[in-house]
Amino acid sequence: MKLKTLAIPIRCVDYSNTSQIISMFSREEGLLEGIAKGAHRPRNSFQGPFDLAVIYDVVYLKRRTPGLSIIAEAEVVDGWRGLRSCWKRHVLASQLVEFLRGVSLPADRTPELFDLAAKTLTLFSAAPLASLPWYMLHFEIRALHLLGFLGAVDSCAICGLPWPGGRRPAFFNPLVGGLICSGCNRESETIPGGSITLPGSGVRLLKDLSELPSPPDSNGIEKKNLRKVHSCLVHSFTALLERPLKMLRYQASWL
Repeated sequence: MKLKTLAIPIRCVDYSNTSQIISMFSREEGLLEGIAKGAHRPRNSFQGPFDLAVIYDVVYLKRRTPGLSIIAEAEVVDGWRGLRSCWKRHVLASQLVEFLRGVSLPADRTPELFDLAAKTLTLFSAAPLASLPWYMLHFEIRALHLLGFLGAVDSCAICGLPWPGGRRPAFFNPLVGGLICSGCNRESETIPGGSITLPGSGVRLLKDLSELPSPPDSNGIEKKNLRKVHSCLVHSFTALLERPLKMLRYQASWL
């Protein structure tokens, strides 16, 4: 049976002399893995070989038994050419693709995450360079929230005490469920991985970005808050994937 979906390749491996095995993050199927026969031939049904960080309209044949699907047709919807014209844009797009590669699962349909990824790649392709780390930060927080891995951001994950707001700091540890209050942090000396101190403005930034489907204007956001929240996200990614994202080292140098 032929099916159709929008998809972003997250891994491309050449197979034989003319074909490719493609892993794609799709809007309708989650992780979609298939073989594109003849992708490297001069004439094919895919507008050339598949590439990472490109959005395609894909027609594929899904197998009833476990195995690779057959990619029958593919048409480029947006190639995001700006990602290939600037090193900084390319690095952030590669980090986004690496994240999707780590969290994608077969038949795990998360259309909101797909739409968020496509919107963020569009921003990476054309937005001013100075705003790119801000858009990446919004994607990371919002993606973890959509997947259910961000944890509590408005109350203590251990005792349930609401965060009082204002300048009151909190502590962040994804391994215990997100934010924890100072009392629980003092009593829980053996929290795995340790906790990160987050100032009140950082807690508010984390909470606001997790709820907004589109990134707001970054004017007035202090860099120290971005760095603190970024540290929390590094902690979260490492806990979720059981390894650090390779591309995070480049983003850290820009914050």
